[in-house]
Amino acid sequence: MPVFVRPVLLCLNIDQNFTVGSEVDIGTSIVDGADPAFLFAADAGAIGMQLNPAVPTPLVLNASTGIPGAIDPAKWAIKVYFQ
Repeated sequence: MPVFVRPVLLCLNIDQNFTVGSEVDIGTSIVDGADPAFLFAADAGAIGMQLNPAVPTPLVLNASTGIPGAIDPAKWAIKVYFQ
């Protein structure tokens, strides 16, 4: 079982002033309300992750302005570091 799991959003195409290859820690993605933007779990054989169906679109802080903005899901991928 992993002892360290760090999911990030990986920018695939410029969005919210992030350049291609930028990584944004999923823990910093924000939403309106109390629900987390992403749900994930890990066990000895797998790491599972999904966008929380209760959340419309996760927001990130714009890389230049710091103002929250919705991401375009087609421009991002999820990358997971684990150990």
